[in-house]
Amino acid sequence: MEMQIRNENRVRFESIGAYVPEKIVSSEDLINRMKMKIDVDVERITGIKYRRCVSPSEKSFNLALNAAHECLRNSRYTAVDIDVIIYTSITRSVDDKMLQYDPAMSQMIKKAIGADRAFEFDIVNACAGMLSGVYILESMIRSGAVKNGMVVSGEYITTIADRAVDEISEPLDPQFASLTVGDAGAAVILDGDGDDSACIDFIEFATAAEFSELAYGLPSEKTAGLQMVADSKAIHMEVLGRVVPLLQAIREKYNVDGDDYDYVLPHQTALKIMEVGRQILAQHFRTTRVATLTRIQDFGNTASTSHFLVLYDHLKEKNIPDGSKIIFFVFASGIQFGFLSTKIGGLKIKELENDELELTEWAS
Repeated sequence: MEMQIRNENRVRFESIGAYVPEKIVSSEDLINRMKMKIDVDVERITGIKYRRCVSPSEKSFNLALNAAHECLRNSRYTAVDIDVIIYTSITRSVDDKMLQYDPAMSQMIKKAIGADRAFEFDIVNACAGMLSGVYILESMIRSGAVKNGMVVSGEYITTIADRAVDEISEPLDPQFASLTVGDAGAAVILDGDGDDSACIDFIEFATAAEFSELAYGLPSEKTAGLQMVADSKAIHMEVLGRVVPLLQAIREKYNVDGDDYDYVLPHQTALKIMEVGRQILAQHFRTTRVATLTRIQDFGNTASTSHFLVLYDHLKEKNIPDGSKIIFFVFASGIQFGFLSTKIGGLKIKELENDELELTEWAS
């Protein structure tokens, strides 16, 4: 079936970068650290075996900066060529004391990478942050407002896992989802040079704001710092129950079905939930062959960076052939859900040369 492509400037993912800290923490490690010993198996329930955690010198800014440098290393553009920088993470830490909103994190990234001619702004949209940034930037490029831009995020969120380890008191505790998170940075550059071999076909989001209280962050009343409370089962049920009408509308609007795709790339929450989402996609998008891209076993849920961390890792391992068709399944507290359809072409991870800096050195 032939997809109906829009006639405006065709936008593509031009390059991608990601960064994860060196420190690895297992689900077993977290359970063993819990103050209240409870019978819960995080790995069995979620499929998450490991996640990455920052070193004492790393925070949101460092994670994002490393990812931005890696993205530029894989790009034909230099920093001075970038028209706009959009920063999209939930967390905005530069030290242990506070979250920073002014000056904007995008402004700090712009200065650090030397993107002198770019303008910049920040947005926040929970775990849909990076894909929301892509949605905005894609529209800006199609309209002719800019020629290219970078969307970047750094998520230092394992502080809520630390809080959960100290405070969880029962298996169904609302902080359980905090045990699934990991730290990571990711960045993508988009431009208007897309064609039949590489372009974004569509981005469609929906919001069910009446369920915003199913997951939120707040200061802990028990210990110093932030905590996240969530009714994970209810969130997943509400999203999965509402995604079918959106899928049907997409099929009609863009004249597309599931067999146009090679892969589905879901938000990394839990293996069982992602499989349910794949089955819904297969049933209502009429596909028998779409495969799921995941790295949740190794990285956990890295919030707004999760889709692009998974994509980067599979590209680095050369698991995704050039010209592959991917549909991103957007899923976030708020509640937001939706889909991004793209063909991947020319998106490569360059090999490090012997004289190149290791990514961790960029954090300083």
